[in-house]
Amino acid sequence: GQANTITATKNGLYATGTLTSSTVAANTISNNTSGIVLDTAAGLTINGGNQLTKNTIFGLYATGVNTGSTFQGNTINGSATTTYGVFLTGVRGLQVGGTVAGQANTITATKNGLYATGTLTSSTVAANTISNNTNGIVLNTAQGITINNTNKVISNTAFGLYASGLSTGTTVTGNTISGNGTNIRTSTATGGSFQTS
Repeated sequence: GQANTITATKNGLYATGTLTSSTVAANTISNNTSGIVLDTAAGLTINGGNQLTKNTIFGLYATGVNTGSTFQGNTINGSATTTYGVFLTGVRGLQVGGTVAGQANTITATKNGLYATGTLTSSTVAANTISNNTNGIVLNTAQGITINNTNKVISNTAFGLYASGLSTGTTVTGNTISGNGTNIRTSTATGGSFQTS
């Protein structure tokens, strides 16, 4: 099928419910308040080069149980206008990126490349490039999320990784975090496992 262009709305794409075998691919989603919203959306595949650009608050916003849903192979370019490239709040079972060719996302030119908060059990962030944002990854009382498998968190002007609050079950290991204003800062973060360099 042909790609869609979705622009100038509150939510470019809003997904909820059981969406097994549904796919969102190769669309341009720009100049909305939120590019894509996942609200307890299970089994949805978002891949194949979607372009999320200049969405003012969120590129991707995800909350609730999203078991089996994936966000892979997409580009989020905030063009210095997007507050959060990827915002995860209490989201469970979502995979952002992956180690197979074509699964990595690129997140750039936002204020916060990836922001996570709440209980995030079984959610993973793997092998993405998060660069040239103000902050690369922000974990604010984020519990149970796994951020590993060679994410490249580079050239973010303030922090590569900033973690604070209760972080039980959260692991950040095996990534490249370099060339940022401050590479890693764990401020009052407790209970998680964070790489140190």
